[in-house]
Amino acid sequence: MKKVLWLIIAFIFILPFSVNAVETTDKLYIMINVLEDGSIKVREMATLKGSYNGRLRNIEYKNLSLPHFMGRDEDFAGSDIYNGSGIRDLKVYGINHGATLDFNDFNALTTLFRQVGSASSGDYGVYTYRPYQNGIDLKVFQPSSKHQAFYLEYIVDDVIVKHDDVAEIAWNILGSEYKENINDLKVRVLLPKEDSSMRVWAHGPLNGEITRVNDKEIELSYDFLGAYNPIDIRMTFSLDLVPDAIKTSNVTALPHILKIEEEKAEIANRERDKIRFQNNLLNISSAVWVVLLGGMVVYIYIKYDKEHKVVLPSPYYRDLPNTYGPEVLEYLLKKNVSSLGFSSSILNLIDDGVIKLEEIPSGKKKDYRLIKDEEKIKKVTSSEQEVMDLLFNTIGNGKEVTLNEVKKYGKSTSHAEKFLESFHHWQMLAKSLGRDEHFYQSLMGVKVLPILFSCIGFLLFFLHLVLETESLWAFVLLPITLIVIIYFASFKKRSENGAMEYAKWQAFKKFLLDFGRMEEKELPEIAIWNKYLVYATVLGCAKEVEKQMKIKMEAMNISSNTSTDADIYRSLWMNHMLRATLNHQISQTVNQAISSSRASIASSHNSSGSGFGGGVSSGGGSFGGGGGGGRF
Repeated sequence: MKKVLWLIIAFIFILPFSVNAVETTDKLYIMINVLEDGSIKVREMATLKGSYNGRLRNIEYKNLSLPHFMGRDEDFAGSDIYNGSGIRDLKVYGINHGATLDFNDFNALTTLFRQVGSASSGDYGVYTYRPYQNGIDLKVFQPSSKHQAFYLEYIVDDVIVKHDDVAEIAWNILGSEYKENINDLKVRVLLPKEDSSMRVWAHGPLNGEITRVNDKEIELSYDFLGAYNPIDIRMTFSLDLVPDAIKTSNVTALPHILKIEEEKAEIANRERDKIRFQNNLLNISSAVWVVLLGGMVVYIYIKYDKEHKVVLPSPYYRDLPNTYGPEVLEYLLKKNVSSLGFSSSILNLIDDGVIKLEEIPSGKKKDYRLIKDEEKIKKVTSSEQEVMDLLFNTIGNGKEVTLNEVKKYGKSTSHAEKFLESFHHWQMLAKSLGRDEHFYQSLMGVKVLPILFSCIGFLLFFLHLVLETESLWAFVLLPITLIVIIYFASFKKRSENGAMEYAKWQAFKKFLLDFGRMEEKELPEIAIWNKYLVYATVLGCAKEVEKQMKIKMEAMNISSNTSTDADIYRSLWMNHMLRATLNHQISQTVNQAISSSRASIASSHNSSGSGFGGGVSSGGGSFGGGGGGGRF
């Protein structure tokens, strides 16, 4: 279940990155002036996000796929009459700009770029120019480190069509080859003079807006335009504005144009209605799902997560609540066992006399020798036997081992893998002992339906993403889904027996924490204080308890009483020193072993599918013009 959960989470986090892998043009502002000779003067300014060496731009003045103009209705949806005849007077500039950028910056040209035959990445102030059959390819060298906007200026000849009744411009602003998302696109088209009869249309993704600014100027704007989306504009205006234009159709065109544009408008509006309906349905579905999910969370918590209520006769529990080992206690507390339970198990074996502890005299850093007692080892549990095997047979010489040897063992790759194998086997045995105590209810069957229902949130999230609803749900569905799936996959509930055991151990922990305030007659025999410290380690209060025990022993003059008491005191103090050293070194050894094993795996060869060896496998664009662009 956990593997499936992490696979889902990884998929969710990785996919948006793959979806949004397209580079981004932050701003693209284009100004088109219609000239009296039927040509258009195009000026465009762009800023790119991220890191780059320069900008690529291919500009087409002719669409080779358009049919020949025959004067029919369908020809006004797109035909070769709307093509230009060539591009001239190209100029390339860089523009310094501040935090804001608008059309006024068209007049703030800074650096005139030179045309060159070739250039290299990192060069600045130059561009390469390559003409082809229906346009030109530009490569402008201006690295992102210059913090300048890109500016292009050129004239396209013979774009305007003179019909018998109106003049017309129908022009692709961008073709389907533009490879970047555009965060802010604005296109302005200016006529030579004012014309109240001017009409205007635009084609492309339906989130754009076309506006008549006045009788001379129109503006097309997109707050966001996805990559590879062609867009075009269309205007009709008085023939008097382009007296020197030479391209004619000899057709009364406006009725044909209106018919085509009315049909396109009807299709677009039907699509908008469809999208609005889908978005509303998706928003309602998202809200219903969240409400039902909230109810499911409350139900699951009350019925399967909220712990059984336990009332003990006293807030303190002075005796060890049970005789099972500290690794089983850790399972009760966390439903898991770790290096803490492993080191505590060693301390418990020392306290039981299965392992004898000797301090190794040395002028350097202290070290300890662990010696196996062959007789007492016969009474250990299966998990404790694994601890003994790892310490004495794997690391030691079969009879004894030093802590320094344990610490060094996990540093080499070959030893690390062997250590981890034994450690994981110990974890398995320790968890098995914990499960045998029936501390927790079996909830696997309960979790399946809530997790499956939660996964609907991923579907809703992706629908919002794909349909670009820009709804609040698009931002909250993913975190809600991830949170509830993690909750449903990880919640656990102790059985009545487990709840009782847990309450007893918490009462025992409270007793340990208040150890220093207890009267001497209320304290247990000093001989079992070491055992208390073993379990205090797992309960997370060993340091506090050690301090209080030391103070108590000094107050009771135990260290200077009988030799037996003095031995107990020395044993307690030695175990105190050992506990801090052991917990640190066992955790360090486990972590080093894990790191070494991963390093070994990472250095292995990639898998091969050939069988020759390797590692082990585990709506716009109907008119003339257009073009694309990107970066390099």
